[in-house]
Amino acid sequence: MVSGDYYLNFDNVSAVEIVPCTTPAPGNTLSSVTNSCSGTPFTLSLQNQTLGQVVSYQWQSSPDGTTWTNFGTNAATQSVTQSSPTYYQCIVTCSVGPSTATSVPVMVGVNPFTNCYCTAVPTSMDGNGAVDFVIGSWSNPNVSTSPYQNFTSVTPTTLFLNSVNSATVHLQTGYSYRCLVFIDYDRSGTFDAGEMNDAGLSNSNNPTTQTGNINIPLTAMTGITGMRLVVTDNDGNTTACYNSSWANVEDYQVDRNQNLHVLILQQQVRPMPILHSSAVPHRWM
Repeated sequence: MVSGDYYLNFDNVSAVEIVPCTTPAPGNTLSSVTNSCSGTPFTLSLQNQTLGQVVSYQWQSSPDGTTWTNFGTNAATQSVTQSSPTYYQCIVTCSVGPSTATSVPVMVGVNPFTNCYCTAVPTSMDGNGAVDFVIGSWSNPNVSTSPYQNFTSVTPTTLFLNSVNSATVHLQTGYSYRCLVFIDYDRSGTFDAGEMNDAGLSNSNNPTTQTGNINIPLTAMTGITGMRLVVTDNDGNTTACYNSSWANVEDYQVDRNQNLHVLILQQQVRPMPILHSSAVPHRWM
């Protein structure tokens, strides 16, 4: 073996300092909302930050605040959706030590579906917009004072499952307007494409009247639900969430006092016919 001195040369050497984390003290679990709408994302976070490079996060959810299930990613925040009231907490771990702490749980509730409809506030309106909305013998005459109006004090109409109902919109716009009526048949808090009733395109006379049909399917859920009238100068519009120009939107829905200011869907029940037999009863001897 050859003895002697050996030299090693290193080039472009960098050093990374591993910063030990502080003892976790996450505090309260925070939510960006108190109550959520089903399927709408919200954000969970922690009251206190845990500093350092060796921190891990395990998020948990629970239907009752007792039985917990792991979910989510290893991060200090989470984007979450839910369909029922749920408790949330996070287990924060510092692997140097190691030490672990759990945040104080938070319970996030669920809004009534009638509070979850999309915003529809047009930026402008022609003339007086829709001045009367008629379904059968029910009507709501009004002079629109703004592009969006919430008529929560109007007595509701009653429509039946598996029925076709005439709907008329009286307009004072001076332009042709597409007239759409949306009804939340499945009480989901959204106005879906299959819940749109197209009453047609009006002429440009001022005033003018446009009449179409509202179809209530047999599969519609009974009970209180939302209805929205959308009339727009955009002849091709098919959305209930209209926020562009030259339109008028009117909502009919339950207010916070649970007054019935909405369309009520009820199943029409017909009595079963009574069958009479003409056969002469046989007497056994």
